[in-house]
Amino acid sequence: MRKDVTVIFATLCGAALAGVLAAGCTQGGPTLVGQFGSEGTGAGQFQYIEDVDLDGQGNIYVVDKNLASVQVFRPDGKLLRTIGGKFLFQVPEGLAVDREGNVVVTDFGSSEVFKFSSSGKLLWRKRGKAGAEFRHPELIDVDDDGAIYVTDSGSNRIQVLDRNGSPVRMFGREGSGPGEFNNPENVAIDGERRVIYVVDYGNNRIQKFDLQGAFLAQWGGLGTERGKFQKPIGIAVDRTSGRVYVAEAGQGRIQVFSGDGAFIESFGSSGSGRGEFKNLHGIALDPQGVLYVGNTGNNRIQMFRIARNRE
Repeated sequence: MRKDVTVIFATLCGAALAGVLAAGCTQGGPTLVGQFGSEGTGAGQFQYIEDVDLDGQGNIYVVDKNLASVQVFRPDGKLLRTIGGKFLFQVPEGLAVDREGNVVVTDFGSSEVFKFSSSGKLLWRKRGKAGAEFRHPELIDVDDDGAIYVTDSGSNRIQVLDRNGSPVRMFGREGSGPGEFNNPENVAIDGERRVIYVVDYGNNRIQKFDLQGAFLAQWGGLGTERGKFQKPIGIAVDRTSGRVYVAEAGQGRIQVFSGDGAFIESFGSSGSGRGEFKNLHGIALDPQGVLYVGNTGNNRIQMFRIARNRE
């Protein structure tokens, strides 16, 4: 399996990814530079990718809800280890890696949040406390201080935990007005600009908040034209440029916006061919400007080189 992954990298980029991309892969807009994965239950295979993230060494973490595990890959695509399994998780969905390499996972089925060390040792698991219990937590992000931002879809709110899992604050309620949610699905933190972006899945929009949860802006709405969404689900922020990347499960595309919601470009289309998507989910961006895309319907992770112009 790992040999096949290296062949795919070489075919697309002229060299194995391994943290360095061939010069010919960087021209123009977002450019496909690698992919790996296939359908199955074996090592390095996927059945239902929910989320993806990276650590400081460029290792790739993929949570698969049907396999009930997190698989960890080296930058060259070699499987390093697996975290969890059906003995521990019910329906794992969200995934985030903090600056220390600790791994935080949400379980939609058991309504719990788990934290593991970089080696996969379980550090703690939390259901929340009275008045702040989780009801189907979805995707998550972690800020530079290790605080954990959880989209709690059953309660239509964002819960913030400290690095030890204790509740700090929460914001949001059910609705369609500013600061309200209908099944919040994902969250991304821009630590440079100290703002939060929330994927408001049921309202087909992105909402922007400060770190305390004060509403700042929103954009989107149901539609297929640019700047509109059908089932937005994945989100990532480029801390260099401030651009926001949003993946749509319903459209098979990724749209790119400024931090204030101005449309910049989109790429991708529905399908299973080169650079095509089917049932998109979580996405993540590394410091070198490579976007990792969880292509759930095609059971693969795809990597795209993006532009890094500062807004």
